[in-house]
Amino acid sequence: MDLGLAGKKAFVMGSTGGMGEGIARRLSAEGASVMISGRSIEKGLALAAEIGNASFCYLDLSKQESIDEAMKIIGSEFGYLDILVCNGGGPPPGPIASVDTQLWMAQFETMFTNQVKILNAYLPQMRERKWGRVLVVSSSGIQQPIPNLGISNAIRAAQVGWAKTLAGEVAADGITV
Repeated sequence: MDLGLAGKKAFVMGSTGGMGEGIARRLSAEGASVMISGRSIEKGLALAAEIGNASFCYLDLSKQESIDEAMKIIGSEFGYLDILVCNGGGPPPGPIASVDTQLWMAQFETMFTNQVKILNAYLPQMRERKWGRVLVVSSSGIQQPIPNLGISNAIRAAQVGWAKTLAGEVAADGITV
């Protein structure tokens, strides 16, 4: 299948395993240059070598210095992005009523705010080029909350609300979300 992605430049957050890895593999198979990212350097480098047309940068969404460094690497290697995949692991499970406020805030920053910051850095380039694809990987917990995953259910619902709002704002610029 040709999805018209040959030559496109993609950054996939959280792509050293799971759905992120599957997305990175598919993008590479379609001819896109892919920047794989995650916290496992060993897995990231191995995946980049295996699928070809890919590079790896370390990314820990809970650490601003890691985000800044990843964005420098993307800038020096790609210059711009056509495709951004917002993906990442979830918070620890547990009863929602007993969650500490600091944990809520830390997880919200990691799973939501920092992904928005990264998108906001590349969105002007996509608008200028009149082409972009943003994929926000979420969870079935947005349809039916999953017991014992209250933080994840709430934050992923926020992600989806943000993505739907963004989609309407950038559609005229040739960007799909």
